[in-house]
Amino acid sequence: MRNSKVKILVLLILLLQTVGIWAQEEPRPGADCITGKDNVSLKVLKTMKDDDVLKQEFVGPADMDTGGWWWSLGWATSHLRPKGQELANFMKSKPKESNKKAIRDWTKKSCDNIAYYAQYYGLKERKAYCTNVNRGIGEIILSYIYIHEDKNKMNSFYLLPGRQNMKKEFYEHGRPREITVYYLIPENSGMIQNGAVVFQNPWLYQKQKIILKDTLSYQKIEIPNFENIYEDTPFSDCCSKRIMVAIEINSVYDGTKEKDITCITDIRSGGEDEKVYQYVPK
Repeated sequence: MRNSKVKILVLLILLLQTVGIWAQEEPRPGADCITGKDNVSLKVLKTMKDDDVLKQEFVGPADMDTGGWWWSLGWATSHLRPKGQELANFMKSKPKESNKKAIRDWTKKSCDNIAYYAQYYGLKERKAYCTNVNRGIGEIILSYIYIHEDKNKMNSFYLLPGRQNMKKEFYEHGRPREITVYYLIPENSGMIQNGAVVFQNPWLYQKQKIILKDTLSYQKIEIPNFENIYEDTPFSDCCSKRIMVAIEINSVYDGTKEKDITCITDIRSGGEDEKVYQYVPK
C-alpha cells in the first residue's frame, strides 16, 4: 500500500510539472500521439492465465479540458496514424511551443483514433478508436467499467462496435466480429488531481469469447460469473467498484470503403438509462 501511495504522489508531481506555467490559462498538453508509442505489451494478455498479474500502471482517461488525452496511448496496442504525405504535412504544421492554444490544438489533433475515444468520449467528440494494424485483427484496446455504483450492481456492460458517429461511417469502416473480453481486477485504483483514474497491476480474472452482431447501436455483454467477480473486486472508493476490460479483435466485418480500418466507438458501463443504449447514428 505504501508503494502505491508513493507512485500516485509521483504521478501528481509529474502532472504539476507538466502543467507548469500553463495552469493559469490552458492546460499544457503532453507528448503527441504520433511520435508517442502504443502499448504493444498488452498482447501478453493472450498468453496469461486466470490470476496472472499484468504488472503495469494505467492512467486515464482524462477529460480533454485537462490536455492529458495522450495517456490513452497506454490503453491500446495500436491506433490509426497518418502516413505518407499526410504524416509529413501534419508534422511540418506543428506550431511553436510559445503559441499555447495552437500547440494544444495540434497535439489534440495528433491523438485522433486513440483508445481515449472508446472510453466514454467517442460520441461526445464525434470520433472513435480505430486501428489499421492487420485490419485490427489481434489488436487489443483496454478500458474500465463500473460493476457497482450508488448502491447498484451492474452485471453487464455495453459495446458500440464500429465507427458509429454516422450511419454511413459504420458501413464504410470495419467492425469487430468475434472478440475476446479479458476481465481484470486492479490491485489498486484511485483518482488524481485532474480526474484521471489510476489502475495498478490488474490481475486476470476470466476471459470470454463473443460473436458480435453486425448491427447499429450498442450491444449488451453479460459478465459471466458476475457474483464471484463482484465479491472478489474491492471497492475503489466509498461507493463504487471498477474493473478493467480488454477487448481483443479476433475477426472483423469488412468496411465497404476503408477495408483496412476497424473501429470501436464506445465501451460503456451498464446501469444508465436504457435510452442511452438505444442510440442509433443518423
